[in-house]
Amino acid sequence: MNLSSQMDRELLRKGTLRFLAERFRLALDVGQIVRLMEVRHYVDVDFDSQDVEQALVVLEGEEFVKSITEQFGATVYYQITGKGIVANERING
Repeated sequence: MNLSSQMDRELLRKGTLRFLAERFRLALDVGQIVRLMEVRHYVDVDFDSQDVEQALVVLEGEEFVKSITEQFGATVYYQITGKGIVANERING
């Protein structure tokens, strides 16, 4: 979908951060993140996997999440970092 407004992109980043913080023990791929966030209505904007990938790039750049590439394949999983947990508490309360 490619979120058009900066506010929508920020909401998705915050929602993705909160989602991963609540599942801090899990490493999830983009498809899993999208499906679960849609089912649980984490943000009030329409988004797709490309939007979530872009949010994860920003969060990874801030070191709030880390990417883990499957050893025997190309699947990339994302997991929140300690820095991300602290940022989530500060940002999302």
